Amino acid sequence: MLSAGLIYAVFCCCCFYSWLKTNRQQAVIRFLWVLFMPVAGFIFLGISHFSKKDEAGTIEVPTMVDGVEWVQQSCIYRRIDLEKEMNIVPLEEVLLLNDKETKRRKLIDALKDEAIKDLQILELAVKNDDTETSHYAATAVLELKRKLQLAMQASSEAYGQGDKGLEVLSTYAHALKRYTESGFLDQRSLQKYRYLYSHLLERIISTYPDQHDFFVEKIQCEMELGEYDEARTLCKTFLQHHPNSEMPYILEMKIYYSVRNYPMLQETVARLKGAFHKLSPQALQSIRNWSKGEKAI
Repeated sequence: MLSAGLIYAVFCCCCFYSWLKTNRQQAVIRFLWVLFMPVAGFIFLGISHFSKKDEAGTIEVPTMVDGVEWVQQSCIYRRIDLEKEMNIVPLEEVLLLNDKETKRRKLIDALKDEAIKDLQILELAVKNDDTETSHYAATAVLELKRKLQLAMQASSEAYGQGDKGLEVLSTYAHALKRYTESGFLDQRSLQKYRYLYSHLLERIISTYPDQHDFFVEKIQCEMELGEYDEARTLCKTFLQHHPNSEMPYILEMKIYYSVRNYPMLQETVARLKGAFHKLSPQALQSIRNWSKGEKAI
């Protein structure tokens, strides 16, 4: 029995030497298969070799070799780019790590790519216990504020020069939206700019009623201002100009949910279901969410 095991081990070593000539990493993996799975390992490799799998049938099997993770795609192994995989981790989670070097590098990369748009993330970084990370974040806050103010100034000046085309109006509207959502404004200033944004949106949808997304923005802005009656009236106007859109119904449902008028909410749901043969996932999700909220309250 011992001699049979020795012969098998020698045979495995010979195969390993042969495999080394083609692909070193693949040879190591194959050797481990056949060494720790006597006979069955060769059967498995034989099936893998002769099976013709198309791209749709690719099977991925993670394997660890020398601390490095590999993934089998058909009979070819590729190395997983762990650095690339780490890059998809949200910045707010990275800031909770104890590794200061990782936090700094991740924050600097995000700032270079201008990937940080959320002030709350920057504020979290400013409060970080690492001094250098906090300094980078504080600098980024000032730079973000400066860029927002410059964009506001440029778009406001263009709007005031007399050209009231859609491009100028859209640019100004986007600048105002970003400014009101930036978190830099106190409550009084925020209310002031929201009303300014609301008036601008009114001008856009009055002049260009085909602009679907600006109707959505206008109604949501009125809700943020607490002008629910105006928002509900706008939903009717929205529906007249865009009868094939679900959004007038969805926004009207949101209004009734916000003011806790559940009978009207259910009536709007019924009108939505009656207007469309098949509802979109967004509409179905809205109905589910607000129906749960109704039952919970």
